Amino acid sequence: QRQGPSVTAQPASYAPTQSSLPVPPPLSIPPKDTPPVTPQRSGAATAAGDAPAGVGILFTVEAATGQVAVQEVVQGAAADRSGQVAVGDVVTHVNGVNVLGEPLHVLRAMILGPPGEFVSIGFRRGQNPPKTVHLMRGTPAFHEQQSAEAESYGGEPLEALSPSALGLLERQRAGLQREMALQLQQDREAIKQEMQKKFERRWRRHQRETVAKLEALKDQLSQQQQQQQ
Repeated sequence: QRQGPSVTAQPASYAPTQSSLPVPPPLSIPPKDTPPVTPQRSGAATAAGDAPAGVGILFTVEAATGQVAVQEVVQGAAADRSGQVAVGDVVTHVNGVNVLGEPLHVLRAMILGPPGEFVSIGFRRGQNPPKTVHLMRGTPAFHEQQSAEAESYGGEPLEALSPSALGLLERQRAGLQREMALQLQQDREAIKQEMQKKFERRWRRHQRETVAKLEALKDQLSQQQQQQQ
């Protein structure tokens, strides 16, 4: 007679208890009319959303040459605010990369990006040599907000500054922070020395007053002893 496989008994501590099992969280099903929740981020990205932004240029492909040229400049965007882009300008470079002969969708992918970031585009006007223009990505509303914030602080709009100028401003800011930290340390040392000097003056005055009181008490005791004699 065949016997089934033997089963080894497990100790009592091996059996999982109810308290050791993870309890799944209760399901929360929102109503059908509840709008989806979109994650929010601070700063310009919140206002502009996650969608990539351009520089306010509508392009066209020239039939004769196949080159990409400016068809329209959107009012209020970076290209319009720079004053350096005109209809008919041929795009030659994007961020230092030669794009002559590239299809339009390649240029779009290279130019579009997060709002607030710069892109360098080379334009050739007629027979003139190409000229590089640094433009900040963003919609006209985004640039309007940037200009309003800059004017409220008495500064220059960021889209009017080149990356090299922004780098210079960043280095100046870092230098000012180091100077402020050094000045703060010097002020603390000066305050510490002044407090030490005040303490020493008060301590010396206290010593003089204490010695004077002891001398007066000594004279008083001496006079009392003389009177008793």
